[in-house]
Amino acid sequence: MKNLSEKSLLVNLNIGTWSARKYDRKVTQEVNDKHGSTDAGRFNKLLIASKYLEAITKIANAARVFHYENTLPWSDAGERLLPSDNYFEYTSELSKLKNQFESEVNNFANLYPAMVSEAKINLNGLFNPLDYPVNVSEKFRIKTSFMPVPDIADLRINLSENEVNDLTKQIQDEMNERFAASQRNIYERIAEQLKHMKERLTDKDATFRNSLFENVLSLVDLLPRLNVANDSNIVSICQELKSLYCDPETVRTSKRLRSEKAQEVENMLSKLDAFLKPVKA
Repeated sequence: MKNLSEKSLLVNLNIGTWSARKYDRKVTQEVNDKHGSTDAGRFNKLLIASKYLEAITKIANAARVFHYENTLPWSDAGERLLPSDNYFEYTSELSKLKNQFESEVNNFANLYPAMVSEAKINLNGLFNPLDYPVNVSEKFRIKTSFMPVPDIADLRINLSENEVNDLTKQIQDEMNERFAASQRNIYERIAEQLKHMKERLTDKDATFRNSLFENVLSLVDLLPRLNVANDSNIVSICQELKSLYCDPETVRTSKRLRSEKAQEVENMLSKLDAFLKPVKA
């Protein structure tokens, strides 16, 4: 796609947490010796009660989910495509999550000495003070790094003209493949949501939560910000998704409406098939 570097950024999200687990080589060897086995397993100590890390882990998981939902696939190295139209929403929400994360880490660090004292009692002979980091806060992080999408029109390298042309074509082909995968991901998200709706609506005995329809509105809100190519098909699908929305309780109480909505979903899935078929080489 032309001007992709002007309409998007590459972003990498790095999240680190302390596992509070430690491989105990001595105990592992003792178990192997007792049973006459070799490399039968690994004994990992739980250094502190897992409940103390639940709040931090929950926020870290929420940040990962948000990151993947609000960006598009780009590189196996971890970079993802962030359309400029979604930059403000992305950075604002991630900043909130990061603040929550750091607040929980601070709470954890304040209680950390008491947790270690508790672990000393619980682990008894397995306790080893060297297993516990002195500055435990340094084990936690949420960090985003941004970089521009490469602009091959500005490729400057000291090679022959033919070599530069070959390299430019190679890079352009790779960029086109990555961009196509990013666009396909948008259609895959829509299909995933619709398939879930189809399963719930066509099963007459299945119950469903309000989120079955509320998630449709969330998708309608997000998709235009991810549509970096201004794909008219995605715009059209968003309009259909809007019309698909209906009060969940009304659908629950009306067999006719439930059947109609299931058919609408089926029709949309049929249209999506064309966008999800593998591209022939």
